Amino acid sequence: MLIFMLLLGTMFVDQITIYAKAGDGGDGVTRWRHEKFKPMAGPAGGNGGRGGDIIMRAVRDVNLLSKYTGEKKVCCRKR
Repeated sequence: MLIFMLLLGTMFVDQITIYAKAGDGGDGVTRWRHEKFKPMAGPAGGNGGRGGDIIMRAVRDVNLLSKYTGEKKVCCRKR
């Protein structure tokens, strides 16, 4: 058992494939502009924004990825 644990501790994961998806943004606002003497002045709503950003940070820890061995999907925190 000890030999198995020593071998397991020396596994090295040096490459992973990451598929990342940021936020979609909002639906926007459907609204009409109201101006004096112009009952239908045109649309006044926004587009809902660009959506979220993906931020990746590099670290020097060579064992960091080993805890994700065999994981198919990992969710990260939301800000």
